[in-house]
Amino acid sequence: MWKDVEKQTIALYVKNTGSKSDKIGGKTTYLYCHRNGFYNVMCDKKRTIKVTGSNKINGNCPSKMKICEDIENQVYVEFTKIHLGHGTDLRRKQITREEIARKLENKISLDFLR
Repeated sequence: MWKDVEKQTIALYVKNTGSKSDKIGGKTTYLYCHRNGFYNVMCDKKRTIKVTGSNKINGNCPSKMKICEDIENQVYVEFTKIHLGHGTDLRRKQITREEIARKLENKISLDFLR
């Protein structure tokens, strides 16, 4: 369901916490824009930061999905589509090896990966 939205919008959504169960047996899941949040600087990191830097925007992006599933397995979704505080930079999109191979076969430049 949300994977279709990710393909259409070039955005990725992540689940920051587990699903919450309600009193009548349903469950609610929240998915947030992967750019949402603040970069945590840790002094004793063993890894160096990526060349493109952190995906976090050091702020809040309002784009999110609230997915409610009731006891009859019916799903209701509240979707906030608008993104604020960042653009649609293709370097921030996760790309599969198959997509890279397909682009190389079609002689498409991979400059957007840098």
